[in-house]
Amino acid sequence: MSALVSRVLLAFAIEFERESELSLAISSNVVRLRDEKGVRFRELPRLSGVSKELIQVAVGWLEKRQARFGLDAIRNLRQSLEHLVGTPTARLSPLFRGLEPHPGGWRASVPRPEGLPHYPMVTHRGGSPDGS
Repeated sequence: MSALVSRVLLAFAIEFERESELSLAISSNVVRLRDEKGVRFRELPRLSGVSKELIQVAVGWLEKRQARFGLDAIRNLRQSLEHLVGTPTARLSPLFRGLEPHPGGWRASVPRPEGLPHYPMVTHRGGSPDGS
């Protein structure tokens, strides 16, 4: 199942990025958090589920380009993915329940995150979808 969902996500990302100036990772993890009131930078890692370092990279990239998407494009993207994710909280999402860390791995020894990135962001060091 995960291999099939990964293929769909990759195909969607490729199509999205062909038509967009922004990557799907930046759009779904950082741009989606924008609202009329604004969001403090220090809140972005917690709200996005992405590491502080990757947020810095994404925000720096956005500051250089100042791109903006229409509400309809974001709404369509969100609706198409919501039925796959279910409720996007650690307690209720069926996708989140499938991410139990291996008991002997390092992730088992750190607190469980409040949420997951909406799209994987991997640093030059490799690592997990949250950039850690």
